[in-house]
Amino acid sequence: MCTKDLWSIAVDIAQIASALGTCAAVVVSLWLAGRGDWLRVRVSLTVRNRMFSSTNPSDARFELTNVGERDVFISRVYWRIARTSTTHWMSWQRYGDDEEQGDIYGVGLRHGKPLAILVPYRINVRHIRELLGIEGRLSKRRLKRIRLEIIFTTGRVKCIKIPDDVAREIEAVSGQPEPA
Repeated sequence: MCTKDLWSIAVDIAQIASALGTCAAVVVSLWLAGRGDWLRVRVSLTVRNRMFSSTNPSDARFELTNVGERDVFISRVYWRIARTSTTHWMSWQRYGDDEEQGDIYGVGLRHGKPLAILVPYRINVRHIRELLGIEGRLSKRRLKRIRLEIIFTTGRVKCIKIPDDVAREIEAVSGQPEPA
């Protein structure tokens, strides 16, 4: 083998390595460019007031925290039966605001700032009953089919299951007679 053959093999290997490096750089840059639109919202649904634990009506705390770089806005929040298109809007109330209930359209989530919302059980039990088409007590087994679906103005959707402690509270509230 002469030196010229070794040199051409070395050039071919260098060209292949350069092509692979260029492809990897393109993939990484496209991934980084598209990453900004990813929806990064942390959602939690927890029991705030347990049933009969205070004079206040029992309710849940629904908290959304934007952990992404961009501000996002909520379009709608629904109760949904899993794997179906059947939905019913969720009733909500902001902390310390007795007037603002119903629609959550256009509420903004700033980076790193949590948005805390009260979810009154009594009215939402009615919505879930309508959604499932049942009367009377809601069993925890039936509540496992329900999802809380948050739709953002970007078109992205975040869907969460009802946690067990919240499901137990909804089940307890649903077994109580409606206030007159």
